[in-house]
This record gives sequence, structure tokens and C-alpha cells, in this order.
Amino acid sequence: MLNIELDKSLLKKSLLLQPPALVGVALCSPLAHIIAKKYLLFTFALFILGIALFSTFKTVDGDENKDAIIDEKAMFSAFVAGGCSGLFGIGGGIVLVPFLRIFSCVSLKDAMQISLSVLISTSAFGILVHTYFHNTNWQTGILAALATVPAGMLGRVVRVRLPNQVLRYLFVVCAFSMAAVVSIKALSL
Repeated sequence: MLNIELDKSLLKKSLLLQPPALVGVALCSPLAHIIAKKYLLFTFALFILGIALFSTFKTVDGDENKDAIIDEKAMFSAFVAGGCSGLFGIGGGIVLVPFLRIFSCVSLKDAMQISLSVLISTSAFGILVHTYFHNTNWQTGILAALATVPAGMLGRVVRVRLPNQVLRYLFVVCAFSMAAVVSIKALSL
């Protein structure tokens, strides 16, 4: 049986981050259709490398806030995550989570829940914009969406069992690996 816990205070806070995230999607989605694929991939790789480096060397000082704070830094984080969602098709876990952690000192688990809530609207809006530009591969998208269900369930099981520090290291390793793979792909174009 699936046990879903809904933290109403985190849901309210994620609703505050929806508008800046949607503005980011609206502004950056059209750019994905203008910029050449090679340069888009290099930009993506550099961005992910930057997040990996920043996450490696910047840690949250002291105790994390038990209560997620939604301030101008969190709003800017949501805007950047929305922009990355529109431009690169990413934004939640790889952008919003570390930005909320680093800039607003939100706990890792709260940042993940907020990110997942914000991801719903930015993904839906991004799909609409990219469909408008005739750049949506529905077959691949549906298969990927179906794969996220068991992967998400497995991820939740792993997340609740691992300490935040281990999750942070795993994130950094994945981000460095992703940046390397995308850079190699960009070089092959």
C-alpha cells in the first residue's frame, strides 16, 4: 500500500514558488528552440557542473531550518529552476533542491517535497510551450513518465533510509557524471 504523507505547510509554501517558476518556464522555453543544440548542451553541461561544484563546497551552516522559509532567495531559486525546466527540461531536483538548501537553508527533505510540488506545474506548462513549438516527442515522453513512477517509489525508499550527507554526496556524483556525459555528447555534434 502506498503511504502518502502531505505536509500542508510545505504545500502552501510550494504554491508561493509556482508563479516565479512559471515565469522562468515562459521566458526560457522559447530560447530552447532558438539556440543551436550543440550550444544548448554545452550550456547545460556547464550549468550542471556549476551546481555540482557549488554543492560540493557550499554547505548549510549550522542546523537546517525545521520550517522551510519562502523568501526572495527561494523565489529566485524557483525562477531559475523554472527557466532551466523550460530551457533544458530539468529544474526540480537538480536545481531547485540545492538552491533552496544553499540559499534558504531549507532541510533536504523539505526542499525535495517543495521541489516535487513545484515540478508539477512547471512540467505541465513546459509541455504546453514545447508542444506549441512542435518539439514534443510524445512516445518517449509517455514512456519516460511511466518509468518515473517505479523510479520515484524506489527513490523515496532510498531517501528515507539514507542520511542527508550521503544523499548530498550521491547528488554531487550524479551531477558531475551528468555534466561529463552531456559534454561528451555536445562534442560529438
